Amino acid sequence: MKTSPVLSAILIVLTLTLTSCGPLIFKANFDAYAVGNAPNPNPPGDPSGDEIKGNCGLTVVNSAVVDSKAMRFYNDTGCSVDLMWFESDNLAASNNFLNYTFSGYPESTSHRNFYLSFAGGHFKEAFSILFDSGTLYLTDGGYNQHDIGNYTANQKQTFLVGIDRDTNTYSVTITREGAANIQLSDRPIKDADFWGQTAYILQAYYDTNDSGSSPNGYVFDSVTMNKEDMD
Repeated sequence: MKTSPVLSAILIVLTLTLTSCGPLIFKANFDAYAVGNAPNPNPPGDPSGDEIKGNCGLTVVNSAVVDSKAMRFYNDTGCSVDLMWFESDNLAASNNFLNYTFSGYPESTSHRNFYLSFAGGHFKEAFSILFDSGTLYLTDGGYNQHDIGNYTANQKQTFLVGIDRDTNTYSVTITREGAANIQLSDRPIKDADFWGQTAYILQAYYDTNDSGSSPNGYVFDSVTMNKEDMD
């Protein structure tokens, strides 16, 4: 499914509003990967030190929804822990602003306990989003599983996230094909230890077995992170 020119223009405006202009610390779009294989743990091109990590349930697919190759992370019932993450290149602890962007979609609405976590190191979260039975729940410094909207199977989503060290806040826009955008601004981050890490991650995991059905996956495309240092 291709993005309309109007939506593309909106995304450009939102990106300029939410994001910094600093250097990339992670980039992966999966176009160079072989369909049916796990993705290369070291994405080609700059930056050189970024990584894709996971113990199982990762495969490259041809996706009509995002109109390109993409990476599928699914609930592998043979896995003891269903966990993967995109990890930035190592960086100095002086970063002042972080930006995450990616497109993707859930394959069904029967998820249970599937999370996306925006974190400094492991589990030093700015915030997380739970996918549960068609509803999105946000947890951050002010909310504990607060309902922020819904999702449908194979509905393309684009996440634009900006996190500001000066204010210890973040803003996020989630665009959804065929539905209104979800927009949150100046939200408090969850963990003060988010800052000062040497790497930042976008983490996806199933907290418990997600109904034992492997089709309950999430497909990622065009994942990037960038930073801006303190003056």
